[in-house]
Amino acid sequence: MNIAKIRNGVILTSVGLVLLLNNLDYVDWAVWLSILSLWPVLLIAIGIEKLFARTVLSFLALLSPVLLLLAILGPAYFYLDYQGKPDSPAKTFNLEKGMDFPYKKGYASLDFKTGKLLMSSSQDKLITADLDYWTREPLFIHNYSEQDSTVRLNVNDVDRSWKGWFKDGFNKNRHWNIYLSDKIPWELEIENDVMSGDLDFSELILEKLTLDLDVSNLKVKLGNRAKYLNATIEADISKLVLLLPRTARVKLEKDATLSSTEFKNITLDRSREKYWTYDSDSADSRIEIQLRGDISKLEIVGY
Repeated sequence: MNIAKIRNGVILTSVGLVLLLNNLDYVDWAVWLSILSLWPVLLIAIGIEKLFARTVLSFLALLSPVLLLLAILGPAYFYLDYQGKPDSPAKTFNLEKGMDFPYKKGYASLDFKTGKLLMSSSQDKLITADLDYWTREPLFIHNYSEQDSTVRLNVNDVDRSWKGWFKDGFNKNRHWNIYLSDKIPWELEIENDVMSGDLDFSELILEKLTLDLDVSNLKVKLGNRAKYLNATIEADISKLVLLLPRTARVKLEKDATLSSTEFKNITLDRSREKYWTYDSDSADSRIEIQLRGDISKLEIVGY
């Protein structure tokens, strides 16, 4: 029994079946992101062959093609089974935290895997949120320090039971709606994998913003309520729209690959990899932005 021939036959047949399902529009082409993310299974399968092929337990070598069959057709099956089903998850996690303490400053960290993220301001609550999930409720941590009257919020997506299979096309219609208090200054850190979003920070007293984006389509609106805002945006294969107040002094420094850049309703002077607003030294607020990574399209809009 030649296990290598069986393994190669399984790979060719499975790949052919998935491509056929792609061409017939039964399975989205995004399935290949899921299949390729399981590439270590190939190493495991070959290792099983090496261990058992020429021993008294040679029948266990058949596990090699079986594993490869599951790794290729498994994601395709879940994509196929998902087609036509309701896009919204069955459950929503609601959280709310009032202004229970004399907060002076807030630090918030958000880890959202895939879907659509909407953020804005709240006038009477520290945070309110509606967070969609599949099987595991998001993790919410609230820590208040009496020493300096600061609060730290962590909101993490822990619904990872199908990580590696549920890529773009599965959770794209999950929604996280988050509203933060507009009464205290904030430092925000947001991380995501595959996301679209509308982040309206114009009414927040935002002093620091860190965005770590992968394969995302995002609109970010910054405001001028803080005297100084430092923003770092690291994006890979992402589209980004930045809305900037024309009453603020803006400095933008890019250490990123930009395939396309467009400016609307705003004039920025340029020197090498730096952009800044002209004749705005008298502005009451300053915004400094660092762009990193690989941004497929950048649009900067003044308002």
